[in-house]
Amino acid sequence: MAMQLRPRTLAGGFGAFFLVMAFGTWYFTSSLTTPWYGPDLSRWVYMAYLVAGTILLAASGAVAVMRSQFLDRRIIELNEQIEALGGVGSLSLGGDDALPPPLPEEPVRDHVDRDIDDLLESLSEMETTVVQAAEAGEPDAPAGSPAAVAEASPAVAASRDLITKRERARRMRNAVPRYLAGPAIGGILVMAVAGAMLPGSDGMLQSYYNLNTALILGIGYSWAGLGAYFAATVYALLKQR
Repeated sequence: MAMQLRPRTLAGGFGAFFLVMAFGTWYFTSSLTTPWYGPDLSRWVYMAYLVAGTILLAASGAVAVMRSQFLDRRIIELNEQIEALGGVGSLSLGGDDALPPPLPEEPVRDHVDRDIDDLLESLSEMETTVVQAAEAGEPDAPAGSPAAVAEASPAVAASRDLITKRERARRMRNAVPRYLAGPAIGGILVMAVAGAMLPGSDGMLQSYYNLNTALILGIGYSWAGLGAYFAATVYALLKQR
C-alpha cells in the first residue's frame, strides 16, 4: 500500500525547500555591489507576484470548497442508505430533518456515539446467539426468534459498512482545511511581500538592492515549489483513505 501524504509531511518537506531557497538567495545577493533590477522592472515583477499569489490563494479556496461539497454529498447519500436499511440514519448530524439537540448537559456527539455503540452491541449479541444456536443444532424457530434474525444478517453487515464509510467520510471532510492551509498561506505570504515592496520600487528598494534582488530571486525560484506543493496537496486529497 502506498504511503499516504499527510498535511504535516507536505508542510515539512516543502517548508524545508523554501528555507533552502531563502538562505541560498540571500547568501548570493549579499555580495552584490550593483542593483540587478531597476525601478520599472522591480515594479512589474512585484505586480506579477501579487497577481500570482492571489490566484494561488483563490485556487486553494476553490479546491477546498469543491472537495468539502463532494464529501458533504457523500455523507448525505450514506445517511439515506442507512435510513433505507432501517439503521441509525436518524442519528446523522446536520440537515433539515435532524432531531433536536439533547439537553445542554449532554454533548450531541457523545449521545450519537453512545447510540451507535448500543446498536452495534445489540446486533453483535443477536449474531452471537444465532451462531450458538446453529452450532447446537437447534431446529428452525418461528419468525422473530434469534434463528429468524439470521436472515437479516446481510442487512446488519451492510449497515455496519455504511456507518464505517460515513464516519470515514466525516474525518476526510474535517481534514480538508488542514491539507489546503499550506498552499493558502504560501499565497498569502507572496501577496504580503509583493504588496509591501511594490510602493518602494523607486526609492527604498534601489538603495537596498541586495534585499530587492533576494526577494525577487527567492520568490521567483520558489514558484516551482509552490506549484508542486499545491499539486501534491490536491493529489493527497484525492487519495485520502
